[in-house]
Amino acid sequence: ILVSADATPGTAGTGAPLGAENIVGMDWLTLSGNTRITGGAGSNGTVEIQGSSLICPSLRYGPGTVSPVGGISWDPTNPYTNGQGGGVCAGSSITTGIKDYPPPVLPAGLTNATSATSRFFSLDGNDMPSWYLSRQTTQHPPPWDVSTRTLHLDANVTLILKSTQPYLLCRIWLGNGATIRVDTPVGQPVRIFLDDPANCPSLPNITGKRAKPAPSWDSGTKEQLRIDGGTQFTSTNSNYPGIYMLGSPTINTAAVLAAGGLADQMVLYGPRTDIEVSGNFQYTGALVGKTLNLSGSAGTSAPFDGTNYEIPVPGVATSPTFTQTRFVECSNATITTDPSVGC
Repeated sequence: ILVSADATPGTAGTGAPLGAENIVGMDWLTLSGNTRITGGAGSNGTVEIQGSSLICPSLRYGPGTVSPVGGISWDPTNPYTNGQGGGVCAGSSITTGIKDYPPPVLPAGLTNATSATSRFFSLDGNDMPSWYLSRQTTQHPPPWDVSTRTLHLDANVTLILKSTQPYLLCRIWLGNGATIRVDTPVGQPVRIFLDDPANCPSLPNITGKRAKPAPSWDSGTKEQLRIDGGTQFTSTNSNYPGIYMLGSPTINTAAVLAAGGLADQMVLYGPRTDIEVSGNFQYTGALVGKTLNLSGSAGTSAPFDGTNYEIPVPGVATSPTFTQTRFVECSNATITTDPSVGC
């Protein structure tokens, strides 16, 4: 007598909570000037804090690396003070360790054809001024370039994103006072995916230098995201929209947040992407990059619970399960993972 069973298929698993760390530079994290991190900060490598920059209230840095302020102890009550008015706030939780942040994955069925970018300036942005939508010159590319899959906004215009279906693009450029505002029902944040750079041959190489103390940009780094020039990326209904950068193991990518920009309630997740936050850019939400450099008087805070915020990464796979349903008589049955095989 063999117990036979009906099988429930296993799943590949997609989605996992972001976690308690909200400001992360996987390989390294640097701060200079008068920058601030308010929230859980982490790196698998070196954390360098210069000037009057501060990290509060928790920090994880890589095992075997120097202490976050270079091993200088100016204050015996707080060994993580750099002697320049900066460091890790007294009383903060400071640990060492390694944490994995896997690259994001596209939702099932998301392609260029199914992307919500088809809504641009029809269902999304249909209220924008006609002079702007029709503008296309050498100095001013079209707001949405279908051929390069680039969204380019400036001139103080506002684009309202309303789709709960994900957007798939190659690049976003937001400057000169422009605003992207997301307006979706509570609990249904906008999801924007920036594609693998191998699928975006028109991406420009990033220009200029990274702000000190960060190393220079690697040669050939492709710029996929730029928010600067007094621009804003905001949301309604306390929905933290997510920008997920797929990145590449072979092509370097960059995201730049600079010069008076504001990102209110947003998650930028790009563990294969170098992220630069400079000037007086103010950010509320989560930042996860391959490297992360904050300079000038940039500020970040994370007043939301990342342990309950699901990001699109490979989840925990589940094996098939079997439920007892009947008893059958078998002859010469072989033992397999499915009890009913051979009967």
